[in-house]
Amino acid sequence: AVKRLYSLDRKVTRKHWPYQMAIIKLHLSEVLLKEGDLDAALMHSFNALRLARAMQSVPLMSYSHLLLGILYSAICNTGDCDARAGVRGRPNGRKPLELEDAVDELRTSYRLIEESGHREIAWRAHAELSAIFGSLQDETRQLDHARAAYDCLCRMESRTPGKLLPAFWNAFGRNRTKSELSRLIGSVPDDGAGSEIALSSVQDEDQARILFRISAAVNSERDLDGLLEEILDNLLQGTGMDRALVFLKQDSPESWKAAKGRTRRKELLTTAVSISPAVLEEVGRRGNPMLSANVREDPRLAGEILTIPGEPGRLLCAPLKVSGRIFGLLYADHPQPLDALNESVINLFAAFCNLSAIAIDNSIVRQQLVKEKNELERYLHEVREEYSEIVGASVAAEALRDRIAVVAASPLDVLITGESGTGKELVARAIHRTCRRSTGKFLAVDCGSLSDSLAEAELFGYRKGAFTGALENREGLLEAAHGGVLFLDEISNLPFRLQGMFLRVLEEREVRRVGETSSRKIDIQVIAATNRDLLNEIEEGRFREDLFYRLKKMEVRVPPLRERLEDIPFLVQSFIDRTAEKEGGRLKKFSCGAMALLDKYPYPGNVRELLNVVSGSYYAASGSTIDVKDLPPEIRDDHSDTGSTESELSARLYREILDGKGNFDGRVKNPFLDHRFGSSVVRGVVQRALKDSEGRYREAFRRLGIPGGKYASTMQFLKRNRCYLDFRLYRKKESEGGME
Repeated sequence: AVKRLYSLDRKVTRKHWPYQMAIIKLHLSEVLLKEGDLDAALMHSFNALRLARAMQSVPLMSYSHLLLGILYSAICNTGDCDARAGVRGRPNGRKPLELEDAVDELRTSYRLIEESGHREIAWRAHAELSAIFGSLQDETRQLDHARAAYDCLCRMESRTPGKLLPAFWNAFGRNRTKSELSRLIGSVPDDGAGSEIALSSVQDEDQARILFRISAAVNSERDLDGLLEEILDNLLQGTGMDRALVFLKQDSPESWKAAKGRTRRKELLTTAVSISPAVLEEVGRRGNPMLSANVREDPRLAGEILTIPGEPGRLLCAPLKVSGRIFGLLYADHPQPLDALNESVINLFAAFCNLSAIAIDNSIVRQQLVKEKNELERYLHEVREEYSEIVGASVAAEALRDRIAVVAASPLDVLITGESGTGKELVARAIHRTCRRSTGKFLAVDCGSLSDSLAEAELFGYRKGAFTGALENREGLLEAAHGGVLFLDEISNLPFRLQGMFLRVLEEREVRRVGETSSRKIDIQVIAATNRDLLNEIEEGRFREDLFYRLKKMEVRVPPLRERLEDIPFLVQSFIDRTAEKEGGRLKKFSCGAMALLDKYPYPGNVRELLNVVSGSYYAASGSTIDVKDLPPEIRDDHSDTGSTESELSARLYREILDGKGNFDGRVKNPFLDHRFGSSVVRGVVQRALKDSEGRYREAFRRLGIPGGKYASTMQFLKRNRCYLDFRLYRKKESEGGME
């Protein structure tokens, strides 16, 4: 410390910083005083005083006089006549140094500082003066300065935050000095009751201050561990005990556990502790406090009290009760016995127990409530995470989650409908994960990949030798899914011949392998999905009506992406995170312009298309930002057709169809369903076709590239979307018959 202070002193001296020079010299004087180098300490104190006077800094002048007074007192107490004969730098250095010189310096110190409120210097000056007058046997002035020092310390303590009090008392020997001052104030006799009143006042102030701090801790400290430390530290300071513990009752009525233990030196009691049966019987069960000034001579406490090193000389133990319920014990002891316990200490301990009981009970209850709250939030989060496949916060996404929850609670078979790319299989997996068959298998099969010749064997299984290539007995997918869920994707592609067989499986819950005559019982739940309009498929004769209504008992409609456009940012971020995870966590983000185009695009391929767009753009971008140039061409194109009117757009689409650049479904119907333009454009195209065909719809449909087999479904599409036009308005009048 001296080495560093000397280095700092040289640096600030070169820079001519007088304030810093004075502070460093005062610190040097303090350290050299502790080292016993009084001459060097005096020199630095004189230099600091000179600088402080030049700057007219009252705190620094007061500090300098304080150190000079302490140094003068130390020199006088050494008994060195040569040192007392003259001190360099003193105005009257030729006069031998006396204790009165130290008194003058100390008085100057606290008088200078009284007006500015720097009590740190004041209490040290008064404490040093009290010690000097004690050596001079001037008890009156000794007591006066002791009271003044004690008052300064108490005022400083009252303005110190509770958490900083341990550091406050450990610095400059404040704790030791305060204890000495307290004993001095209480032990000095006085004519009458003066000393008793003074001591009572000191103790009352201490107790009030301690109770104030513990009440503040009750209101501010929420953590149980921190609260117990606050209680024990304040208890030890107020009662003068050496160690204290809090015991809390466990689940068993006979079981008590030491929740926290502290010593007067702010150390944790880490040794295993337990409470004696005698104390437990009296305090824990009967609820009576147990106080003993001398444990060794107390017949109630014969034997060992605690299994920690050292036997107690005196102890305090009382129950922690709330509404008559004992949930803990507060224990404190000291190795030295006394003749009797001070009544004020007993009262303080009783007040401590009452306040602590309320605070600890509230903290325990709060801990339990927080634990229950966290468990509930964790449960809700887990439930929510079970539908993590459904990304987004739109009304459509929330409705889909709710519908999944309803369907998952039912044992019935499920039909999932939705356009291609909406995530029907993800919905099926979410249903399986939350349904009563979640512990069973989840088998998925694409009905479109099953050929007519192999579909029966794949689904129902076969017997060895049933057909060429059947070299062994094999169970089908229906049997393999026993106890679980079978997901049939694109059920509309299931061969018509097998639809009747599958209907029987759903009704009877039994299968018969190819080549066998006996049936086998199965326990499965079937989830079927399709991207087609099954009513149209029924009308066209490609799907069984009875199978449709058998599956439709529980239906989940997965909305297309255009119905949940507000979920696009959530989906984009999810896909970016997924791609970045595959690439070692290298995150990228879309620019504002690119994000605007993503929000604008209609996504005929729905969520699957968005996934492909995000993944492709991620790898196309060379930097950490995905810009417009990194997007696919179909995203960068303007799909709003804002540059042309609806009439011009319908005319252009009709010409393109006539030129063979597409048909009605591809150029008009599908873009309309994707909300790229309105119904007026569709009507405009149909109107031009009817004019050219003279009001004949079949001829108009032929011109628009609509096959004859789709005549009925196309008419239904036009009528459903209010695009149907009266053909009679476009029939030409004949010259004679007047027929339209």
